[in-house]
Amino acid sequence: MKKILTLSVASLVLAATFAMAGTDKASTDKNMSHARASHGTVQSLDAASKTFVIKMGTKEMKVSYNDATRITGGELKDGEQIELRTVEKGSDHVATAIQITPMKPAKTSK
Repeated sequence: MKKILTLSVASLVLAATFAMAGTDKASTDKNMSHARASHGTVQSLDAASKTFVIKMGTKEMKVSYNDATRITGGELKDGEQIELRTVEKGSDHVATAIQITPMKPAKTSK
């Protein structure tokens, strides 16, 4: 009986150790990054500083990108419709992936 109790306590301690090993300081940091998916139209592209403003309906958001940002579907330029994934780093929005979407053809009435 004493052996079973000792093994049970040892198992609980081991399980608690593994549970705590999965958490780190970054996950409890107040400046933790939050991922976000958005879509809209590129406004005010500044390729030199690698920033642009995306217009999403009535809202606008300033986004920066870098060499690690995956850009697919064409060249990033003003007026392009895009879907993007960003992470928040403090008050900045940094793009991790940008997908340029083709413009939908205008509907014609018959």
